[in-house]
Amino acid sequence: MTATLRDLPGSADDGTSGTGGPGSSPAAGRPRRTSGSYARRSAAAYLAAVVGSLAATAAAMHLWDADLAVPFNWGGDAVSSAAHVKATMQWGWYENQPDLGAPFGQSYHDYPFGDNLPLVFAKVAGWFTDSWPVVFNLYFLLGFPLAAVTGLWFVRRCGVSRPVGVAMGILFAVAPYHWIRGETHYYLSGYWLVPVGVWTALTVLRGRGLWAGAGHGPLRRRARGLLDVRNLLLLVGLVALATSAAYYAVFTAVLIGVAGLMALIRTRAFGRFVGAAVAGSVLMVAVVLNILPDLLYARAQGDNPVGFERPPGDPEVYALKIVSLLLPAPGHRIPALERLRADYDALYPLPSEQPTLGFVAAVGLLMALAVVFAAATRGLGGTARPTTARRSMTTALSVLVLLMVLLSTVGGLGTILSTLSAGLRGWNRMSILIAIACLALTGLAVDAGVRVLARRRRPVLLPLRWAVAGLVAVIGVFDQSTSWAIPRYAETRSAWESDNAFVADVTATAGADAMLFQVPFMAYPESPQLFNALDSDVVKLSLLSESLRWSGGGVKGRPRTDWPLAVNQLPPDQLTAAAAEMGFTGVVLDSGATPDGGGALQAGLAAEVGEPTVVSPDGRWRYFPLSAVAAEVQARTTPQERDAFVQLMLTDPNVAVTRISLP
Repeated sequence: MTATLRDLPGSADDGTSGTGGPGSSPAAGRPRRTSGSYARRSAAAYLAAVVGSLAATAAAMHLWDADLAVPFNWGGDAVSSAAHVKATMQWGWYENQPDLGAPFGQSYHDYPFGDNLPLVFAKVAGWFTDSWPVVFNLYFLLGFPLAAVTGLWFVRRCGVSRPVGVAMGILFAVAPYHWIRGETHYYLSGYWLVPVGVWTALTVLRGRGLWAGAGHGPLRRRARGLLDVRNLLLLVGLVALATSAAYYAVFTAVLIGVAGLMALIRTRAFGRFVGAAVAGSVLMVAVVLNILPDLLYARAQGDNPVGFERPPGDPEVYALKIVSLLLPAPGHRIPALERLRADYDALYPLPSEQPTLGFVAAVGLLMALAVVFAAATRGLGGTARPTTARRSMTTALSVLVLLMVLLSTVGGLGTILSTLSAGLRGWNRMSILIAIACLALTGLAVDAGVRVLARRRRPVLLPLRWAVAGLVAVIGVFDQSTSWAIPRYAETRSAWESDNAFVADVTATAGADAMLFQVPFMAYPESPQLFNALDSDVVKLSLLSESLRWSGGGVKGRPRTDWPLAVNQLPPDQLTAAAAEMGFTGVVLDSGATPDGGGALQAGLAAEVGEPTVVSPDGRWRYFPLSAVAAEVQARTTPQERDAFVQLMLTDPNVAVTRISLP
């Protein structure tokens, strides 16, 4: 294996032309390609990848049934992400949301979060539309053609031909990972910058320098060289990757670090190792800068360990397994394969987030393991074969895939690294980095097979490549377009319309500026499911109003957000009095968060303030006005006493509830 790894840098020609593969050269007497024709062919390939990915996405998601004005997913973490988008468009940014956590407002700084690129998109898109669902859906959909473009770019850099590269780009765009994440994991589903990070790590592993102009020569010349446009593009790409999703930035930084050490041992090129360290540092500095407001807030307000908690065992619960990567995707179109996957996830421990590669990329994973095993076997005493640029690239990709698997598998290196930060738990999410490298490996293998079939007859080569690439794309898209790709349009639209109708009626009844107390209490975010309600349901209704204020949705862990828990534990007469004294206009009951469909809680509230005046069409939400209770509280207390009650609730809610002014 040592002999093979020494050849990782490859030849001067990386085969990025895709014409005859890596290391190929034009046949004698054949006219050289012109820059114009090359650019046109490249543009046509990227256009084909975009069109193909859009067609595959539309077919897989049944987009003809979609309504862009309604989120594709109206539940779970998709609602929390949508709240960020709406807050950014309405208030300028998502960190402070006055409509949630009333009367004090939501400060999201207590939940460190730096995946800001989608929110930058939302902010810009907000200049052209005020419909947050449209913006929310558009960013998700844009991820498909963007991933096709960057996927094609990556595999072409690895030496895959244009036709096969187009197929691999399309398959990267509609990877099973995309459907599994969906709008539920909104920020992770925008993985289109991942190829930038993987290519950077691959370049380091191959012993190549990352930064132009960073070699030998006078300092002034090297300084000018560092301003090369390639360096600026790499810098922008790394910063954008870190801004899109911190997970992908951390994964890439770890890969660069390990790959840099491997290359340093092999080549002794310390300068290139420093360049790799700079790239990794850029990623981590960008991550820190994205969460810097949260860090400064914690320093000023004190730590809130409850706001962002992670059990120590999570890194292994959310790791991946090789078998899981190779199995069919959840919800496969072929019933037998769907059952195979379902049985595995049900019977074997740690299904994690059901990571899978799809058939085409799985071939690449098997190929990577075989290549590394064969290289190691030759290193035991066999004679290494002459290394071509194509073989060098294949070996480098295979080593990188093995490294990623070792980092992200159960009990792997990721478990050790996770001790550095509680946030490093979802190592299975490296599966999308593994996917693009495996697709490149499969692409190289397909190209090699086509060359064998063509038997060096050049007129046959290009048409055959397109034919085989088309077949691979069709098979891959069919395999990867699972039932999970199709949003539940009818179900979502029904719930959306019911919730919209409820909020509209409450606004008409209570007034556009009403402040609403929500029962039962659910901590936000990331609290356990309460009967049929998720923690994100406490912010769901706020997405449908422009000016109503809601008691739920404050980030847990501070008195200003946890005080409603103390009030929710009171009997109905004291609960309604406390809510009125805090300035709330009415109470909103979520019957889905109760064991009996809201029966007992509704009866208690009705005994104090009367029956609900607004009920959602689906019966889930119910509104109880507090006008009579509020009038009696105001008659018994002065404005100063009510202000003092609010301030005491802000600092010590358990004491405050003992001083309620009952009617």
